Amino acid sequence: MAFKLSLIALVYPNGASDSGLNIDLLQRANSWLQRRNSGSRDDLLLIGTGFEDEPAFRAMLKSYGLANAEIAVIPPDEFGESDGTALGESVELIAARWISKHHSNAIPVVKWSELISDAAYPADGWWWAGLEAADDEQSSLAAVLGALLPDSFNRQALTWATIIAECDGLNCAGEEHEVHEAAMQTIALARWLTGFDAASENNFYDFSASEAIDAAGLDPLRLGFEAGRNHESELADHFDGNDESDEGLAAACLLACLEDRTGAIKATLSGAFGGDPLLFWSLYRSIWPDLKRSSDDNMNGLLSLSDVDMGDIDRPWQFVTEGWIEFSEE
Repeated sequence: MAFKLSLIALVYPNGASDSGLNIDLLQRANSWLQRRNSGSRDDLLLIGTGFEDEPAFRAMLKSYGLANAEIAVIPPDEFGESDGTALGESVELIAARWISKHHSNAIPVVKWSELISDAAYPADGWWWAGLEAADDEQSSLAAVLGALLPDSFNRQALTWATIIAECDGLNCAGEEHEVHEAAMQTIALARWLTGFDAASENNFYDFSASEAIDAAGLDPLRLGFEAGRNHESELADHFDGNDESDEGLAAACLLACLEDRTGAIKATLSGAFGGDPLLFWSLYRSIWPDLKRSSDDNMNGLLSLSDVDMGDIDRPWQFVTEGWIEFSEE
């Protein structure tokens, strides 16, 4: 299993007129237990809102087979059902602490079925869901990403590396051409994520082709051969002989070769996340988390433009939907 999930859900006490088990909670419990029985290690944080204390909450969860789930409680004196803002702030404190401590490498997601087909969880009703690599099989690709990614995506490097390795069938331990392609796809991903960060105006565009060559240990001969064969016209000035020095030649070759892979990287990510809007949301919330509301609510608020103006997100939205925009720094 290449991926696992970290999930946060709110749980309310049964009302006086309620009888029997909470069907929604029962479905989530069954899905979580099935995943654990099959060898997955999804993490589940249940936040009891309106319970007196943790023992009371845990006793209620025992009926669902969730006595060993991670829990937190917002007691009745801190919980007003009519005051959604106060509730959101209380949940945010708990959720942010848990994510930072245990799941800082997770990518926030709304849909995960393309990457974890056997996770039968309900698709909605989660306060937060995060996707993580389940093992370190792609650690060598993650190390390349870690050397190149901006801070907003750096901690997620292993998960990003695992996504493209699984979706594109990359093999960083195979034949020489396979190792080269895995490195090139990883660099293309690093450049694309750096581009989104810059398009969002979180940072300036700061991708160095020379640093990428060193970080990935690219073979200059193989890189030059690919560039000369496929990108002769783009690199004509460098290959004229006497007009240009060798300085910058390798970086120019790399950038030319990355152009062919940019669209493929974006298409891979869009397919993995369930489409451009959901990919955009995951990228945006990786930079600016919103834990005061459920994933459904803050996704709808962002994508329906009720929380932001189109002018605020137009450039990063264009970046995701079109795959790339030009940066003068390059």
